[in-house]
Amino acid sequence: MVDLRCVALIAGLTVACGGNSVTGAEPTVENFESGGSGGSSGSGGSSGSGGSAAGVCFSGTISLEKVWSLPLGHDGMRGQGLLRFSSDGTRVGTMGSGIAGGFWQYSVADGTLVEERKAIPLDLDQDWNHLLVVGEGNPGLLDLRDDSYVLFLDGQAGGISRSGEYLGVMQCFGEQGVTLTRQTIPNAEEEAPSVSVGTGLPLVSCFGPLQDSPVVTTTAGDVIVSTSGGDILRASFDPPAFEAMRVAESPVMSMALSPSESRLLVATTDGKAAVLGYPSLAPMIPDLVAPVTNAFANCDCFERSFAPLAWSPDETLFATAIEGGGIGVRRSCDGALVGSLESPVVAPSDGTGASYVAFDPSGHFLATFFEGELGLYRIVQTSPVPAH
Repeated sequence: MVDLRCVALIAGLTVACGGNSVTGAEPTVENFESGGSGGSSGSGGSSGSGGSAAGVCFSGTISLEKVWSLPLGHDGMRGQGLLRFSSDGTRVGTMGSGIAGGFWQYSVADGTLVEERKAIPLDLDQDWNHLLVVGEGNPGLLDLRDDSYVLFLDGQAGGISRSGEYLGVMQCFGEQGVTLTRQTIPNAEEEAPSVSVGTGLPLVSCFGPLQDSPVVTTTAGDVIVSTSGGDILRASFDPPAFEAMRVAESPVMSMALSPSESRLLVATTDGKAAVLGYPSLAPMIPDLVAPVTNAFANCDCFERSFAPLAWSPDETLFATAIEGGGIGVRRSCDGALVGSLESPVVAPSDGTGASYVAFDPSGHFLATFFEGELGLYRIVQTSPVPAH
């Protein structure tokens, strides 16, 4: 990652310059001095379970104890995909098995398949009311409560806010550049505000398939996307404006906004990860090694690359890929590794490893998806370590 700096002035808009229920021990935290500015943009600054843990540092190491694992066929793994827990922590949902793919939901208690949808999942709100899917044709927004389509996307990529109130959409128009739009859910009939980015900062998704298009929509309704040059764009709509900030030397491959929306975790194609304050996008800790992983090279499907990221609900921990294809759990105050999980599948030299990772709402479980296996692990604190 590189220092933030002013990178462009496009279409006469302002471009910002940077610069600045289980048993077991409960995780413990200690005070620390934050390394960067945070705070949510606009209204709705705290969402999700747990809230912000700014000002505390996890002070233990952990072990990950397997609860159950399921072998899943992966010939249907198409689209961006996801791995999420329900808000009550009783279900975990991910890509379905088989040629048709789909959104399959499993019981956290025993791994039983409890429900499935045929459409391929792209994004999901916190309460599992709306699912962004790829069906036949353009992506659409599916209401999981009655299996009705609320709207269809006229764009390359999209992301649902954690609250489920907004849908951010990115549209590419070739030489005319890129437009970012915010739609209110479920009112698809109203005129959606949009911001024209222009052609000066090409977005990753305009040059690749849908699954390579990270789009994050905040509770306040901002839309965050990345460029192929290592910039992050943040569009706001009241009034319409956008900021562009250089945060990396390589394209940002994955983004994960913390539950309080005060920090943004990013991973790049050159195998690095960074924790940025939000909305400042100022770096909060030194860069970390987070290798890009590969999957689905040995099947009749599309080989994919991944950069799995996830926040714990209280934001004291986050997860990334580590060397060897496994998952590492790190404390957010300084990025120190406090626990790890080796890949349960053979990891050849081509970088095969974890595709997705997620913490449950209680912070007691971690779900992982490796090629051909969905696993649930209990997070158990094992020993104290000094906080910096």
